Amino acid sequence: GPLGNTVNVASRVQGATKAVQVPLLVTLETAQNLDISIGYRKIGRVKLINVSQPVTVCEVSDSENETWRRLKTNYERGLQLFEAESYEEACDALSTILKEFPDDAPTKNLLARALDQVSGAKQTGDPGVWVLDSK
Repeated sequence: GPLGNTVNVASRVQGATKAVQVPLLVTLETAQNLDISIGYRKIGRVKLINVSQPVTVCEVSDSENETWRRLKTNYERGLQLFEAESYEEACDALSTILKEFPDDAPTKNLLARALDQVSGAKQTGDPGVWVLDSK
């Protein structure tokens, strides 16, 4: 069967859909090479099992409607604040998203990580990297 780092990363990204709770994830590199009509939002950097470097993953959407664009723009703004270590501002931005999109799992996950940083919860390594502990 197929072997190598590319296959390993692809397999781990596919498995990460369970933790991120979205139907389809791809790497940022893959997302940037998709047809322009396919929408995606940057979810963030993740550390995958048996992959040495963190990988930026994106959720792919089959719809580029106004609702999706609003979610994408607002989420990516919250992610940008989180990555800039502006955790309280990220919490505010992400909480606002949940008022309109209460079931959005990536927003809930990122908000939980931001709240951990605000509360001083200890995390080993880079807080901007979400360490996934399952395949």
